[in-house]
Amino acid sequence: MGRGLGHAKLILVGEHWVLDGARALAIGLPELHTQVELIPAESSDIPADAQAAQMLQLALEQVGWHRPLRATIASNVPIRRGLGSSAALAVALVRAAHALEHSTELHTSEVALRARALEALVHGQSSGLDPAAAAAGGTAVLFQQGTVLNQPSIHANLAPAHWLVVDVGQGQPTRTAIAVAKQAREEMGDLRRHTLLASVTRAAESAADALHRGNLSELALALRQAGDAIEPLGIVNEPLQLCRTRLLEAGALASKSSGAGLGGVTLGLFADADTAHRAQLAIADRGWASWISPLATPATRPKD
Repeated sequence: MGRGLGHAKLILVGEHWVLDGARALAIGLPELHTQVELIPAESSDIPADAQAAQMLQLALEQVGWHRPLRATIASNVPIRRGLGSSAALAVALVRAAHALEHSTELHTSEVALRARALEALVHGQSSGLDPAAAAAGGTAVLFQQGTVLNQPSIHANLAPAHWLVVDVGQGQPTRTAIAVAKQAREEMGDLRRHTLLASVTRAAESAADALHRGNLSELALALRQAGDAIEPLGIVNEPLQLCRTRLLEAGALASKSSGAGLGGVTLGLFADADTAHRAQLAIADRGWASWISPLATPATRPKD
């Protein structure tokens, strides 16, 4: 029997620009996860979803498994919300397939590398950021060009701070958002593109350093810079922009969309839980699902 687990994630800095080589920062969400169980059987019973079946097949090929099995997938990660549902599944499949043949756990970096190939079946192009964050669990990852550069710790000074994550509704497939953002980058002048690329890398480095040193104002500034850098990409649609504005009006230190865009989630950073709860009440009239998570321990449960 093989079991595997993959987590959801939030991208703090670097959406889309990471595909052009910018540094990016993401953080895992442990309570949103996907679990996979693979059990050898006399005949195969695999997911009916074609993409999930393709991903399973590749995960099995990676470990040289060619015998029948029964696959069970359970997930509470919302799809098309920018939370890395495909990456969470890819990581869970890789770990479960490895466990069929090995009693020892696969190193996190190897899990992320194999999961990247699975995720590419869904998105067409994977930077590797989502699988790296999904494999790392509840920690942050500073990432560039397929490599985790660092996993910054989160300083105790940030314990009062909270995220408010707001789901504005199902977005377009990630593959579509990637195409829209890629076209926008290609149509920019070289100077504009390189300026934004450098800005994203600086924001990712600043955010990682702020987490490590416990500097909330520096973190907020980096998130605002990251949000500004994705505005020109055409993936921040009207609901995302409205949500960002409403969160800032309600006291967010910073707010930005997180993930592929064209729908999905908007992230707000708040100095304390009380302010985050007041902001949650302030946007209740929109009917958006939302949840609050302590920054220092990013474990969440959606509130409908």
